[in-house]
Amino acid sequence: MKPASISLLEIDVPIITETFVNYSAGIWHNTLSDNLGPSGITITGSDGTVGFYASQPTILYYRVGSLKIDNEDYTQVYSLGDLETQDSSFYYDSTTRRIFYHFAGFTVPWGKLVRIGMIVGYSDRVGETNGAYYDDIYYEPRIASIPALKKSKDPIFYGILQYTGGSVNLIDSDGAVAELFESEELIGQPARVYTGYDGDAFADFRKVFSGNVEDYSYNRDSFSLNIMDNRKFLSRSIPVRKFEADEFPDMDEDDLGNVKPLAWGSIRNAPLVCVNTNGSTPWRFYVCDVTDHAITGVTTVYLKGIALAGTDWSYADGIVSIASGVLVSDAHDDYYIEDNLGEVTADFTGFAGIALGLDVITDILDTYAQISYLAANFNTTEWAAALTDSRTVGILLNEETKINEVIEKICVAEDGIFLVQDDGKYTFRKYDETRAITKTIYTDEWIDDPAVKKDKKELLSSVKINYNRNHAEDKWRTYNNATYEDDVQAQYKTLEEKKFDVVLATEAGAIEKSESIMARSKEMTPTVTRKTKMQNIDLEVMDFIEAEHDRESATTKTWNIYEVIGINKDLNSHEIGFTMKYVAESFYLAHEDGFIVTESGELIRVIL
Repeated sequence: MKPASISLLEIDVPIITETFVNYSAGIWHNTLSDNLGPSGITITGSDGTVGFYASQPTILYYRVGSLKIDNEDYTQVYSLGDLETQDSSFYYDSTTRRIFYHFAGFTVPWGKLVRIGMIVGYSDRVGETNGAYYDDIYYEPRIASIPALKKSKDPIFYGILQYTGGSVNLIDSDGAVAELFESEELIGQPARVYTGYDGDAFADFRKVFSGNVEDYSYNRDSFSLNIMDNRKFLSRSIPVRKFEADEFPDMDEDDLGNVKPLAWGSIRNAPLVCVNTNGSTPWRFYVCDVTDHAITGVTTVYLKGIALAGTDWSYADGIVSIASGVLVSDAHDDYYIEDNLGEVTADFTGFAGIALGLDVITDILDTYAQISYLAANFNTTEWAAALTDSRTVGILLNEETKINEVIEKICVAEDGIFLVQDDGKYTFRKYDETRAITKTIYTDEWIDDPAVKKDKKELLSSVKINYNRNHAEDKWRTYNNATYEDDVQAQYKTLEEKKFDVVLATEAGAIEKSESIMARSKEMTPTVTRKTKMQNIDLEVMDFIEAEHDRESATTKTWNIYEVIGINKDLNSHEIGFTMKYVAESFYLAHEDGFIVTESGELIRVIL
């Protein structure tokens, strides 16, 4: 008999610590002790006898789940080497109960609010083998229900996948959970959901969701909490630095308080802001904030859209300087720089060595979200594979934009998704029709009948890619791919075109983008939805699977390759729902006697 499925919920309860010892240059540590918790009570008897009664600590210090410094979530790493590399991070040695800190910018801990997230756990049942203890932590059997955890992507449009779910409901007739939440201020604290089987060690449980407590509600019998996913960390707006009067006292007051631009890749005709409008010459125009990186260089400067001679301007440290009296002419008039300080633009290449879309993402996360490109934070194997096909982009940020919105634009340009995996690590997946097959789901694994749909809204006959934006005039260079119009019209009796505005910098990238879209849109292919039990919980969105969905009465089965475009993990029914998009026929060949034969000759049983 198969062991019972078990779900676990972890919430990190903050413990404040104020004592630190310097371990090495920039690294601090301390040792956690049960004495940090309630130590006990002293009672004086009627005869004057004084007695001390030690109490069990509220929190047992066996595992640290998170660390928050002055409301900033620090990254957990798993070695002292990674700790030195990763800014704003911590490393916990559970054997010695020592926690090591790398404070932001190698600063000292004094004056900081340090909250260690110690794990409190809940389960949905008591196991016959382990009871409710995992890694020496008692997971109280209070879980009444856990929401279905859903991820999905559009077949054509790419971006950041968002977790959708609902509330975790806990039994709380004694009010203990509500009391914990009210006393410990757990809003915003990290939380995780795991699933496994009775008899599994905690290390064998699979993490299926990581996030933070968003809000909660309760009554006399139950407690309900919502958990938001880790994309919340990406909601910070950039650029973060602004024009201030202390730095630019001669700047026009209307420009003070605006953000200093950031730029990656090839930038065409970007407006420049004069930083000494009310001062003396030469006139100085701000190109890009070079605090964190130098830019590659400025190639052309324009006045009223007319290129200046190279001798009329110079560039240094993010600033273009133009001498007094410089003018340009066209058929209509002469234009002096003094009269047109708001009409200066430039072509330039942004931060040196950072022009590929995926490199831009890792730079933004490292510089502005304190998420370094480490194995503790990223699926580095998959990310590196996607990077080999990354496209050249041109991104200018001259107004506040959320990090996740910037990443979304890169995803569209790259034909990929920025994914938060079940284990909380970030990865990037690009559509590749030659992607290796992750798993074969055999006929007897499905627990329901297939639902099949062909959607005409996914059909395109042509596509228009707008790329390499002219920022001052808000115009684009355009590539039209109408190669497949005649074929689509002949087969489907319709013509349908879509336009995509993308941050790609080159025509080659636009052509590649158009072909990628048309490869999936010039034919109406089926989308299939179906369920299995929990054995396929390890599959992710954009994985390729092999499966067949023929009727039971079919004498032979047609095996195809499908892309997983949606997953619904229901931990209450212990079922996984898949939405699959047809990619191609499989290399499997149907075999009359109940087996399939691979191209290599391997015989595999199927249910016919």
